[in-house]
Amino acid sequence: MKKIFICAVVALAGCSSPKVVEGPHVTVQNLVMDRNIQPLSRGEQIDAIKDCQEAGLRARVIYGKRYVNGFSTETVIDVLCSNRYAF
Repeated sequence: MKKIFICAVVALAGCSSPKVVEGPHVTVQNLVMDRNIQPLSRGEQIDAIKDCQEAGLRARVIYGKRYVNGFSTETVIDVLCSNRYAF
């Protein structure tokens, strides 16, 4: 009984020690849009998504924020074809 008690105390003491675990360093990325970049029209978006689907790939839409009349709106700036399933 005494050995079990000592093992429990040692195990709990090991778990309570302050250890700082650092994760991977993440860099902040900002999408900087030039004012001259035109967003995709609705027809261009549909064509790009259909091209991805016909190739058997998944369409990923890239959005950018623009200020229109003092309000921020999301606009589609690109459509990328990627793997069918996200792992």
